[in-house]
Formats: sequence, structure tokens, C-alpha cells
Amino acid sequence: MDNFIKSLPPLATLRPFEAAARLESFSRAADELHLTQAAISRQIRALEEDLGVMLFERRNRGVFLTREGREFGRTVSQALESIATGLRNYAATPTISASCCSASYAKRSIG
Repeated sequence: MDNFIKSLPPLATLRPFEAAARLESFSRAADELHLTQAAISRQIRALEEDLGVMLFERRNRGVFLTREGREFGRTVSQALESIATGLRNYAATPTISASCCSASYAKRSIG
């Protein structure tokens, strides 16, 4: 496994973080991802622990991105967008598929 892969945080934490950073709300991120607010909070806490940096300030009933959180949010958002673009390009590539079956099966299916 490449060294850069080993240095990545758990990938399951990145989507909740990206949504929370973009929406500036754990609750709205939870709604978007069909998770609970507590699940979003746990994923972000795990990401912060893994990175060793606070990404959000938690105050009363709101969360606010730290400077590091804003910077990392841009990085994660761009990376996820790049993956999505690559998948769209891959999905748009025409493919050829072929099916094989016995002659007797084909005859029964068609006729």
C-alpha cells in the first residue's frame, strides 16, 4: 500500500466533514446525508482526533469552522468533486457487453 494512502484519515469521515463544512451545520449535514446529527458529530470528532486539529468551534447551539477547518474543507471538497467528475467521465464511456447462452436457451427465450 502506498505511503500516502496510509497517511489519509478514515475516508468515511470525509463526506460528513465536507457536508458540515459546506453547510456550516451538523444538523443540515445529517439531513443531507440521511444520518443523525450525533453520527455527524462523532465522525467529525474522529477526524479531528486523527488529524490532531480542531476543525470546528462548538458554541452553544452552533458550530463554526476554524481556519484549519475552512482550509481542509476546501481541500476535501475539491478532492470529492474531482472523484465525482472522474466517475461521471468513466460512466459516460461507452462499453460493449456481450451475453452468452446456449442455443436451446436462446431458442426457448426468443421463440
